[in-house]
Amino acid sequence: MKWLFLFAWLLGIATFSYIGFRLKRVRIDDEHLLVSNYVREIRIPFRDLEEVTENRWWNHHPVTLHLRSESVFGTKIVFMPKMRFLGFWTSHPIVKELRQLALAARLGPAAAASFEELHSRQHVSWPRRIALIVCAVTALGLGVMVVVEVLLRSSEPYRQAVVSACRDERVRAKLGVPIRTGWFTGGSINWAGPASQARLKIPLYGPHGRGSLFGKADKAGGEWRFRQLSFSLDGDSSPIALQRESASITVDDPCK
Repeated sequence: MKWLFLFAWLLGIATFSYIGFRLKRVRIDDEHLLVSNYVREIRIPFRDLEEVTENRWWNHHPVTLHLRSESVFGTKIVFMPKMRFLGFWTSHPIVKELRQLALAARLGPAAAASFEELHSRQHVSWPRRIALIVCAVTALGLGVMVVVEVLLRSSEPYRQAVVSACRDERVRAKLGVPIRTGWFTGGSINWAGPASQARLKIPLYGPHGRGSLFGKADKAGGEWRFRQLSFSLDGDSSPIALQRESASITVDDPCK
């Protein structure tokens, strides 16, 4: 156990030392970046700044300065900007400021302003990307739900179950007429040829209330037959066992 503790302690020290020794102190004057390792300070012209990036996964948003040429501290300089509360996913303002200073030093203030405006129009921030991904996933999920709902509603077991419920006088008395089917049908249908099976939970509603239709059916001899079919009114603990009728229907709309 003591060796494990020693290893964890040494690993923690090495990790914090690596992160801490990389960090520099960065200040700005009129034309230069003043970079210091707390022992030595150097001046880097703004025009030598190639790119500015940040790590948004850390709450402190460590910023990395990518230089066009080698400096005493290398081509990458990392520093911690001033901490902001509730700014985890938003870009730190210092990143935009440093990019504008570098562009202004290389292209001139007017050209830098035009370029920054164009970049801001084309740039999609991480929060927007996440929002777009969430919207796309939500739309995909809704699309899948709609497809599943349409497939269930167009199936023979669904049609037989609804017709059986609509023709039952007890269900008609509890729901009233006309009886209508609701959305978000539960269950599944396993199309496996002659061994197909269906498990359905169909919401029904009428002028007098709401309920759910439960059914389990198997396909045998090319026909669907229910081995369990019942209706439960919302709030009523006593289900109504329904008759397993055949697929032949002589009424145009038995739910009226």
